[in-house]
Amino acid sequence: MATGAIRANTIALLAGRVAAALTAFVVAVIAARELGEDFGQFGAIVGAGFVANTLVTFGTDTLIVRAVSRDPRGSGGDLAAPSLALQLGLGMFFTLVAGLAYLLGIASGAVLIQAALLAPQAVITVAGSVLRGRQHMVQMVTGNAVGGVVSVIASLALFASRTGVWVPILALGVGQVVTAMINGRQAQLKLRIPASTHEIRSLIRVTSAFAVMVIATTVSGQITMIVLGGFGVAGAAGFAGAMRFLEAARLLPASAYGAAFPAMADRVHRRPAYADWSRRLLYYAAAVTVTLIVFAGPLSSAAFGELIHGPRLLQILALGIVPIVLRLRLSFELIADGKEGQVARAAVATAVFIVVGSFLALSIGLASDDSASGAVAQVTAAVHTAGTVLNVVVLDQFNRRSKSSNAETAARVERHR
Repeated sequence: MATGAIRANTIALLAGRVAAALTAFVVAVIAARELGEDFGQFGAIVGAGFVANTLVTFGTDTLIVRAVSRDPRGSGGDLAAPSLALQLGLGMFFTLVAGLAYLLGIASGAVLIQAALLAPQAVITVAGSVLRGRQHMVQMVTGNAVGGVVSVIASLALFASRTGVWVPILALGVGQVVTAMINGRQAQLKLRIPASTHEIRSLIRVTSAFAVMVIATTVSGQITMIVLGGFGVAGAAGFAGAMRFLEAARLLPASAYGAAFPAMADRVHRRPAYADWSRRLLYYAAAVTVTLIVFAGPLSSAAFGELIHGPRLLQILALGIVPIVLRLRLSFELIADGKEGQVARAAVATAVFIVVGSFLALSIGLASDDSASGAVAQVTAAVHTAGTVLNVVVLDQFNRRSKSSNAETAARVERHR
């Protein structure tokens, strides 16, 4: 695929992701101003929902993209249809567990709503993967945009007469249902129950490396927000707000590499033009980092109000934007080369580092009674950023070995000609 085609797909994919992210950001702004410090609990539940959704999808999304991109017909039916069935089944299981916990008084209504949304999220994931594999990026924009508008309207309407953490979660869910209906129809999804346990085991075996990679990456990104919000640590709301800025900052590079991924099967990532293109994304990341650090105070206050330690947490997390872009590049390149196992190992190491560091900071803070000052939130934010840097270091070593191995293979082939 030519660089121009990648650019066009990037713009289309970016537009779709911007629509989804803008929805989440606007609903978060509304929720933060309505909920105050309870916004931290909202962030924790949504973060837990991301982790649960990752467990349900089991890493099949990237595999579906790769399979469809290599299929001239772009059907992906052999993988997409049974994958969707399994994801819906797992989503129903989580919903039943959450429903039982709600009846027993263990979980809140907001948790039950978030669990029920795993079903439309499964449709969105599979449909989006099929459309990305076909390089029909423009078709994704419609569903995301329409669903986003519905979520914002639902949020304003619900908050006008109700209040509570469940309100923004339900508002986002209404939009997700609309997006699932539109994108599912565009992708012409079919539902097929796996014919046997052997097929289920085969599917799990094929996707296991991707699943470990995606689950570990998701845990790394969400665990700090879940810990802070779940334990009611001072600064949890500020951390949740700062994470919204971080998610917005990664939109462009994530969309760019996502759009380029199907073309990586043709080794586009080994061409000089690709290196120049990637370098410009790093310049973008550096500019965003400086902007967020310098203007953290006014940006945080304008978007989310006066949340405890919001600006300071934004400055700490902003230091991880450049490493995030590097991580995206290295991960996609290794996956394209069939090295997803290496990406998975790096992701697991990072997840262990962040999980242990977050709980250690929490335990020390609670023991020393420093949690009220917001020190725990700042330390866990630093752990989050350090974990991203660690991930890049490990991936870079794997990438260097991969390039060296490819060069040796090419040299051996040339000698035998």
